[in-house]
Amino acid sequence: WVALNDGCTPSGDTETRSCIRIIDVDTSLQKINQDFDVGTMNYYYFYPALTVDSEKRLDLIFGYSSSNDYPGLVFTGQTSTEKNTLEPSQIFQTGMWYDSTGRYGDYFGAATDPENTTYAWVSGEFHSDHSSAWNTEIASTNPITIPEFSLSVQILLVSMLSIIIFYRLPLKMNKRI
Repeated sequence: WVALNDGCTPSGDTETRSCIRIIDVDTSLQKINQDFDVGTMNYYYFYPALTVDSEKRLDLIFGYSSSNDYPGLVFTGQTSTEKNTLEPSQIFQTGMWYDSTGRYGDYFGAATDPENTTYAWVSGEFHSDHSSAWNTEIASTNPITIPEFSLSVQILLVSMLSIIIFYRLPLKMNKRI
C-alpha cells in the first residue's frame, strides 16, 4: 500500500483540489489491485498515513481543510472486502488555527498495535490556538473505554498532546466486531 498527495476534481466540484491517492500493489504478482483518489467537494485533503492490520483492514489518517475549516484530522479505513472505496470519514480533531511555520504535515503516522494487531494507532498534527506551537492528536481504533485527558509536553516549543480513543465506524456495521 502507498498513500500520497494528489490533485483531483472531486465529484460535484469545479476546482482541482488537493486529494489523497491510494494505491494497493501486489508485489508478488506485480499487479496494482487498487488505485483511486479520495476527495470531497470544497475540501482539501493532505499528508496521508496508513497501516494495514492483521485482518487486512486499511486504516488511514490525513489532514483536511476548507475555506471554513482550519487544518484538522480525519480517520477512515477500508475492510478487506472493499475495493476502490473507503468507509465514511470521521473528523477526530478539528483545527483551531492555521499553520504559519511552513512545517505542517511533518507529524502524521499510522501503525498497527503491536499488542493487538487487529487495531491501529494513528496520529496527526494540528494547531489549537494562535501560537506557532503545533499539537499532536493520537488515537486508537481499539474500542475500549479510556477517559480523555491532556498533558503538556516540551518539544522545542510548548505544545499540548491530547490522547483520545475513538471507535472506527465501518460502512457496514455487520462486518466489524
